[in-house]
Amino acid sequence: MSQNKTDAESQIGSWNIIRKILLPMMLFLILVLIKINLPLAITQPIRIDDVVIVENEWGWIEEINLTHIVVKVWDMRRLIVPPSYFIEKPFQNWTRTSASILGTVFIYADYKAPIQAIRDELQRILDNTDLWDKKVCNLRLQILPVKRSRSEP
Repeated sequence: MSQNKTDAESQIGSWNIIRKILLPMMLFLILVLIKINLPLAITQPIRIDDVVIVENEWGWIEEINLTHIVVKVWDMRRLIVPPSYFIEKPFQNWTRTSASILGTVFIYADYKAPIQAIRDELQRILDNTDLWDKKVCNLRLQILPVKRSRSEP
């Protein structure tokens, strides 16, 4: 009889440990996951296959999990990001509403460069490719400050 009593007391002691320590920890973790993931689920700032820029890395959303989001970076690395990142920090989503992506090309030229001739060549190149969707063709001019070397007067 005393053996049964010891076993019962042991089971009650184990249950008290679970009830007093493990259950509050599990409840806390569940509440944290809900707090982090609920805004993400409601606002949906990202979806699978969205093209994003996170931490200056360009890639695609590959997985969305409760504890982490996997961004497949352009060079096939995987960037593992907590869900809270997409709620708390700014990031770029290039395909939020459509899969169209604009490309950018920088041409560093002298200030005497024939801008209209460059615009005409850009239009000619785009007109002769099937890769262009015929939506946007724009040449933007930006004047950068001149950096002089120390040897120049």
